[in-house]
Amino acid sequence: LLITLPNYEIETSISFLIALAIGCAVILFFIIFGFVKAGFLIEKYRLKRNSKNYKAAISEITKSLTYIALGNNKKAQQASQKVKKYLGNAPIANLLTAQTTPNALVQPAKIKKTLQQMLAHDETQGFALKSYGVLASKQNDYKKAIKYFEQALLIEPKSLNLITALIDAYINNNDYATALKFINKNIKRKLILQQDYKNTLAALNISLGNIEEEANNYKAADKYYSNALDIN
Repeated sequence: LLITLPNYEIETSISFLIALAIGCAVILFFIIFGFVKAGFLIEKYRLKRNSKNYKAAISEITKSLTYIALGNNKKAQQASQKVKKYLGNAPIANLLTAQTTPNALVQPAKIKKTLQQMLAHDETQGFALKSYGVLASKQNDYKKAIKYFEQALLIEPKSLNLITALIDAYINNNDYATALKFINKNIKRKLILQQDYKNTLAALNISLGNIEEEANNYKAADKYYSNALDIN
Protein backbone atom coordinates (compact mmCIF):
# COMPACT_ATOMS: atom_id res chain seq x y z
CA LEU A 1 0.00 0.00 0.00
CA LEU A 2 2.80 2.45 0.82
CA ILE A 3 4.51 1.84 -2.54
CA THR A 4 1.53 3.19 -4.50
CA LEU A 5 1.45 6.46 -2.54
CA PRO A 6 3.30 9.64 -3.56
CA ASN A 7 6.65 10.21 -1.84
CA TYR A 8 5.39 12.78 0.66
CA GLU A 9 2.54 10.48 1.65
CA ILE A 10 4.98 7.60 2.09
CA GLU A 11 7.08 9.74 4.44
CA THR A 12 4.01 10.93 6.33
CA SER A 13 2.68 7.38 6.68
CA ILE A 14 6.03 6.05 7.88
CA SER A 15 6.37 8.91 10.41
CA PHE A 16 2.85 8.21 11.68
CA LEU A 17 3.57 4.49 12.08
CA ILE A 18 6.83 5.21 13.91
CA ALA A 19 5.08 7.67 16.25
CA LEU A 20 2.28 5.16 16.84
CA ALA A 21 4.76 2.40 17.62
CA ILE A 22 6.64 4.62 20.09
CA GLY A 23 3.36 5.68 21.74
CA CYS A 24 2.24 2.07 22.12
CA ALA A 25 5.63 1.11 23.55
CA VAL A 26 5.47 3.91 26.13
CA ILE A 27 1.92 2.96 27.18
CA LEU A 28 2.92 -0.70 27.42
CA PHE A 29 5.94 0.23 29.55
CA PHE A 30 3.80 2.11 32.09
CA ILE A 31 1.23 -0.71 32.20
CA ILE A 32 3.97 -3.29 32.84
CA PHE A 33 5.68 -0.99 35.36
CA GLY A 34 2.39 -0.51 37.22
CA PHE A 35 1.80 -4.23 37.47
CA VAL A 36 5.39 -4.95 38.56
CA LYS A 37 5.33 -2.18 41.20
CA ALA A 38 1.96 -3.30 42.50
CA GLY A 39 3.19 -6.89 42.53
CA PHE A 40 6.29 -5.91 44.53
CA LEU A 41 4.26 -4.09 47.16
CA ILE A 42 1.86 -6.99 47.51
CA GLU A 43 4.70 -9.52 47.56
CA LYS A 44 6.02 -7.85 50.72
CA TYR A 45 2.82 -8.93 52.40
CA ARG A 46 3.32 -12.53 51.32
CA LEU A 47 0.29 -13.02 49.15
CA LYS A 48 0.96 -15.94 46.83
CA ARG A 49 1.07 -15.04 43.16
CA ASN A 50 -1.39 -17.78 42.26
CA SER A 51 -3.89 -16.78 44.94
CA LYS A 52 -7.22 -15.17 44.12
CA ASN A 53 -6.49 -12.27 46.48
CA TYR A 54 -3.22 -11.48 44.70
CA LYS A 55 -4.84 -11.31 41.27
CA ALA A 56 -7.83 -9.37 42.60
CA ALA A 57 -5.61 -6.88 44.44
CA ILE A 58 -3.50 -6.27 41.31
CA SER A 59 -6.66 -5.62 39.33
CA GLU A 60 -8.17 -3.21 41.88
CA ILE A 61 -4.87 -1.30 42.34
CA THR A 62 -4.68 -0.79 38.60
CA LYS A 63 -8.30 0.38 38.51
CA SER A 64 -7.84 2.76 41.43
CA LEU A 65 -4.69 4.35 39.96
CA THR A 66 -6.39 4.67 36.57
CA TYR A 67 -9.48 6.34 38.04
CA ILE A 68 -7.33 8.72 40.12
CA ALA A 69 -5.50 9.74 36.93
CA LEU A 70 -8.83 10.25 35.15
CA GLY A 71 -10.24 12.30 38.05
CA ASN A 72 -13.07 9.84 38.77
CA ASN A 73 -12.74 9.83 42.56
CA LYS A 74 -15.93 7.85 43.18
CA LYS A 75 -14.78 4.82 41.22
CA ALA A 76 -11.22 5.24 42.51
CA GLN A 77 -12.57 5.11 46.06
CA GLN A 78 -14.59 1.97 45.33
CA ALA A 79 -11.51 0.24 43.92
CA SER A 80 -9.29 1.39 46.84
CA GLN A 81 -11.80 -0.02 49.33
CA LYS A 82 -11.45 -3.40 47.65
CA VAL A 83 -7.66 -3.11 47.78
CA LYS A 84 -7.95 -2.42 51.52
CA LYS A 85 -10.12 -5.51 51.87
CA TYR A 86 -7.52 -7.72 50.18
CA LEU A 87 -4.34 -6.18 51.61
CA GLY A 88 -5.31 -4.75 54.99
CA ASN A 89 -2.65 -2.29 56.19
CA ALA A 90 -0.23 -2.73 53.29
CA PRO A 91 1.33 0.63 52.31
CA ILE A 92 -0.28 0.69 48.86
CA ALA A 93 -3.72 0.10 50.40
CA ASN A 94 -3.31 2.93 52.91
CA LEU A 95 -1.98 5.28 50.24
CA LEU A 96 -4.95 4.68 47.94
CA THR A 97 -7.37 5.06 50.84
CA ALA A 98 -5.83 8.39 51.80
CA GLN A 99 -5.87 9.68 48.22
CA THR A 100 -9.49 8.78 47.59
CA THR A 101 -11.17 9.62 50.91
CA PRO A 102 -13.75 12.37 50.17
CA ASN A 103 -13.05 15.67 51.92
CA ALA A 104 -10.27 14.02 53.90
CA LEU A 105 -8.57 17.31 54.68
CA VAL A 106 -11.86 18.96 55.59
CA GLN A 107 -12.87 16.12 57.92
CA PRO A 108 -9.56 14.94 59.44
CA ALA A 109 -11.19 12.30 61.65
CA LYS A 110 -11.85 10.22 58.53
CA ILE A 111 -8.19 10.10 57.61
CA LYS A 112 -6.37 10.18 60.97
CA LYS A 113 -6.28 6.41 61.48
CA THR A 114 -5.05 5.81 57.95
CA LEU A 115 -2.30 8.42 58.27
CA GLN A 116 -1.11 6.86 61.53
CA GLN A 117 -0.77 3.52 59.75
CA MET A 118 1.05 5.17 56.85
CA LEU A 119 3.65 6.71 59.16
CA ALA A 120 4.85 3.22 60.02
CA HIS A 121 5.92 2.41 56.46
CA ASP A 122 8.78 3.97 54.49
CA GLU A 123 6.78 3.86 51.25
CA THR A 124 4.00 6.10 52.58
CA GLN A 125 5.64 8.04 55.41
CA GLY A 126 6.29 11.12 53.26
CA PHE A 127 2.68 11.32 52.11
CA ALA A 128 1.44 11.00 55.70
CA LEU A 129 3.73 13.77 56.97
CA LYS A 130 2.64 16.10 54.16
CA SER A 131 -1.01 15.37 54.91
CA TYR A 132 -0.52 16.08 58.62
CA GLY A 133 1.15 19.36 57.67
CA VAL A 134 -1.78 20.37 55.50
CA LEU A 135 -4.24 19.45 58.27
CA ALA A 136 -2.28 21.54 60.78
CA SER A 137 -2.21 24.49 58.38
CA LYS A 138 -5.97 24.32 57.88
CA GLN A 139 -6.32 24.49 61.67
CA ASN A 140 -3.96 27.52 61.73
CA ASP A 141 -1.44 25.55 63.76
CA TYR A 142 1.51 26.66 61.66
CA LYS A 143 4.14 25.68 64.19
CA LYS A 144 3.00 22.07 63.98
CA ALA A 145 2.65 22.32 60.20
CA ILE A 146 6.27 23.47 59.94
CA LYS A 147 7.38 20.48 61.97
CA TYR A 148 5.58 18.02 59.67
CA PHE A 149 6.66 19.74 56.44
CA GLU A 150 10.30 19.83 57.56
CA GLN A 151 10.21 16.12 58.36
CA ALA A 152 8.58 15.36 54.99
CA LEU A 153 11.21 17.45 53.22
CA LEU A 154 13.94 15.19 54.61
CA ILE A 155 12.26 12.36 52.70
CA GLU A 156 11.48 14.38 49.55
CA PRO A 157 14.09 17.19 49.50
CA LYS A 158 13.25 18.30 45.95
CA SER A 159 9.46 18.38 46.28
CA LEU A 160 8.24 21.73 44.94
CA ASN A 161 4.88 21.30 46.69
CA LEU A 162 6.62 20.79 50.03
CA ILE A 163 8.96 23.75 49.52
CA THR A 164 6.00 25.99 48.69
CA ALA A 165 3.95 24.71 51.63
CA LEU A 166 6.86 25.25 54.02
CA ILE A 167 7.42 28.83 52.79
CA ASP A 168 3.74 29.61 53.38
CA ALA A 169 3.87 28.03 56.84
CA TYR A 170 6.95 30.05 57.84
CA ILE A 171 5.31 33.29 56.70
CA ASN A 172 1.97 32.52 58.40
CA ASN A 173 3.89 31.72 61.59
CA ASN A 174 5.67 35.12 61.31
CA ASP A 175 9.02 33.38 60.84
CA TYR A 176 10.05 35.97 58.26
CA ALA A 177 13.81 35.54 58.66
CA THR A 178 13.52 31.76 58.30
CA ALA A 179 11.26 32.13 55.27
CA LEU A 180 13.71 34.53 53.63
CA LYS A 181 16.67 32.24 54.27
CA PHE A 182 14.74 29.18 53.06
CA ILE A 183 13.64 30.86 49.82
CA ASN A 184 17.18 32.05 49.03
CA LYS A 185 18.56 28.61 49.81
CA ASN A 186 16.22 26.92 47.34
CA ILE A 187 16.86 29.57 44.69
CA LYS A 188 20.57 28.73 44.96
CA ARG A 189 19.68 25.04 44.69
CA LYS A 190 17.71 25.92 41.53
CA LEU A 191 14.59 24.26 42.87
CA ILE A 192 12.60 27.51 42.62
CA LEU A 193 13.02 30.63 40.48
CA GLN A 194 13.79 34.03 41.95
CA GLN A 195 11.42 35.74 39.51
CA ASP A 196 8.53 33.72 40.96
CA TYR A 197 9.33 35.00 44.47
CA LYS A 198 10.32 38.62 43.78
CA ASN A 199 7.25 40.07 45.52
CA THR A 200 7.54 37.66 48.44
CA LEU A 201 11.24 38.42 48.92
CA ALA A 202 10.60 42.17 48.80
CA ALA A 203 7.71 41.91 51.30
CA LEU A 204 9.80 39.78 53.68
CA ASN A 205 12.70 42.25 53.60
CA ILE A 206 10.32 45.16 54.27
CA SER A 207 8.68 43.29 57.16
CA LEU A 208 12.06 42.47 58.68
CA GLY A 209 13.13 46.09 58.16
CA ASN A 210 10.05 47.28 60.04
CA ILE A 211 10.80 44.91 62.92
CA GLU A 212 14.39 46.15 63.16
CA GLU A 213 13.29 49.78 62.94
CA GLU A 214 10.81 49.30 65.79
CA ALA A 215 13.67 47.84 67.83
CA ASN A 216 15.78 50.94 67.01
CA ASN A 217 18.20 48.81 64.98
CA TYR A 218 18.33 51.33 62.16
CA LYS A 219 21.44 49.97 60.47
CA ALA A 220 19.89 46.50 60.15
CA ALA A 221 16.59 48.04 59.04
CA ASP A 222 18.33 50.03 56.28
CA LYS A 223 19.98 46.84 55.06
CA TYR A 224 16.62 45.06 54.68
CA TYR A 225 15.02 48.07 52.99
CA SER A 226 17.96 48.27 50.60
CA ASN A 227 17.61 44.56 49.81
CA ALA A 228 13.91 45.07 49.04
CA LEU A 229 14.72 47.87 46.61
CA ASP A 230 17.41 45.80 44.92
CA ILE A 231 14.95 42.98 44.30
CA ASN A 232 12.58 45.24 42.40
